[in-house]
Amino acid sequence: MSTHPLKQVLVIGAVLAATGVLVPAASNAAPQRIVRQPPLQFWEFREFTADGSDTHVAGNGTLDNPALGDGSPLETVIDWGRAQFDLDPDPPDFRANGRVFASSNGATFGVQAQSPTGDVSNPLSRIGDTTRLVQYQAFVKDTDDATLTFVVSSTRIDMLDVNGTSEPPPPQCPAQTPSVTTCQGTMEGQAIYSVRAYDADGTFYNTSGGAKVSGWEGNFLPQVWKDSFAKAPFWSPRNFTFEPHVNGPTDVSRASLTLNGSVRLRVDLSSVPVGGLFAVRADAIASAYDRRGRGEGSGVIVFLQDPVEATGTNIRVRGAHAVPDSLIIPPPDDPTPPVECPSGTDPRAGTLQFSASTYGTGEWAGAAPSVVVTRQGGSRGAIGATLTSTDGTAVAGADYTPVSTTVTFADGERTPQAITVPITPDVVPEDDKTVHLTLSDPVCTTVGAQSEADLTIVDDDRIVEPPPTFAVGGTVHGLEGHGLELANLGEHLTVDGDGAFQFPARRPDGSGYEIVVATQPTDPDQVCTVANGTGTIQSADVTNVDVECAAPPPVAGLDPTFGGDGRVTTPGLGSGRAVVVQPDGKVVVAGARFLARYLDDGTLDPDFGAGGTVTTGVDAAFFGDAIDVALQPDGMIVVAGVTSGGGNEDFAVERYDSIGHLDPNFNGSG
Repeated sequence: MSTHPLKQVLVIGAVLAATGVLVPAASNAAPQRIVRQPPLQFWEFREFTADGSDTHVAGNGTLDNPALGDGSPLETVIDWGRAQFDLDPDPPDFRANGRVFASSNGATFGVQAQSPTGDVSNPLSRIGDTTRLVQYQAFVKDTDDATLTFVVSSTRIDMLDVNGTSEPPPPQCPAQTPSVTTCQGTMEGQAIYSVRAYDADGTFYNTSGGAKVSGWEGNFLPQVWKDSFAKAPFWSPRNFTFEPHVNGPTDVSRASLTLNGSVRLRVDLSSVPVGGLFAVRADAIASAYDRRGRGEGSGVIVFLQDPVEATGTNIRVRGAHAVPDSLIIPPPDDPTPPVECPSGTDPRAGTLQFSASTYGTGEWAGAAPSVVVTRQGGSRGAIGATLTSTDGTAVAGADYTPVSTTVTFADGERTPQAITVPITPDVVPEDDKTVHLTLSDPVCTTVGAQSEADLTIVDDDRIVEPPPTFAVGGTVHGLEGHGLELANLGEHLTVDGDGAFQFPARRPDGSGYEIVVATQPTDPDQVCTVANGTGTIQSADVTNVDVECAAPPPVAGLDPTFGGDGRVTTPGLGSGRAVVVQPDGKVVVAGARFLARYLDDGTLDPDFGAGGTVTTGVDAAFFGDAIDVALQPDGMIVVAGVTSGGGNEDFAVERYDSIGHLDPNFNGSG
């Protein structure tokens, strides 16, 4: 496929509550003190393979590498393989890079992950990866009014998929009944960022928020939530903008979920005495996986940063100072206090219900089996309800870990809350299984209409025959030249001689095809035309596309079929300065402040600009003298000239798409 110069960013995070080599496990013993240089930073890279495995690849940190304790910044990059697109096109390397970074003072840290171009039909192929970072830092409180603020400065989730909008075929989505629900985890990116503050008496601040985009082309679903165990507020859906950017089935489909501005997390230090020691732990994970990866192209990139500056000004500490010699291992979490409503249920409290009637998750590493509870119709007072899982066709203890937990919303809180149902992966081929979920025993509220839901666990070990695919091709006649190139919806094929031809990519039934001549043959020059080049695959190979090649007509004076006598004059446009002929025979002319495109009979092309013309320039002086016009292989039109703005002559360039619109991807404005 052609490379799309997109800055695609995807953020994923998760709480590193017990990550083995990364984080010291909490225990019920009395808190301990460890002598370390602040901050302590632990990191890990893991890979997901098509067989559903999650494997530790690399890990390190201050405890394992004392050199990092001397104040040196932490930055490590890992290459996961080839990628379909790149995060930084200066210059793009089209490699799937995982990255973890942190400043020596702990003010800036972040993670990045990017899905490689994998093959889900190969069990050992890498299709995703995770970057994890956890950072500890200790402080002493100096004043009663001390404050500590974290800033989440950058979070974005982007998907790119140009495979077509029908349900992903096996093994991309191995569900017994493919649907928007069961195939939602075909591509996925998720972001969770958490902060926990604690002292010798326990945890006094705990918050965690998540964001996710999952699905496939034309069916991308965004989610934003606060984790149910978090006690303090975090972000909400209002903090994000979702842009699906969905185009047609033969074009690029993108989806992006972007954090609007920054989110500030204010740590309440009122319970810490002056002179008291406390510590803060911040957690981030970036993961990206893509079971969709095919020749046409798809991919995911993940990036999370907090804050945006390395100077420490965005992590604001007032009335407290970091200390270099103490760090408290976190005590166990305190239980969630019960909700009380002494005055009875307030009608303005709203109701609790599931966000959907069905959820889906894959039985493979990287899938996020979360369900979401929402608060509807009000936000007055604290409310809660009990979420309980029961066996459907899935069996607790064998297929999943049973869940029974209280979901609470604080006074004024409406951010959806996520509850994870842990899945137990295995290598046994079996049917898809379901877990039944119920909301009951509401406190200070009522349960809404969606009080029950089902979670489908999609088995990835069952052998599922993929649906048939079909070839597209035909026959070339009369070819004597060299370099004939045919194109079919972005796929290119060079043909060297007469006879049958066939594009390498096989396409599913019902998909469209559109074969055109991308490059005409030369030596000798010939003109090739396509017949029967457009249609829809109907349960059979396409073999009737005819390509006829012949010598170009002799040049003998003006062409009377062009404008009637070989000439065209368009009043009001001034002089033409440069001309280029498109492969389809249309003629593009650049003048002092205009572009015009003519059909092969000399009439203005009504599909170009406004009736065939476009006014160039961004101000009165722009393109005071057009010099040249060029056509890119993808149909983009580039105009070069000079501008005399500000009393100086400067070089100037504009780029237009094939219908005469300025290309916003070119310098942001065209």
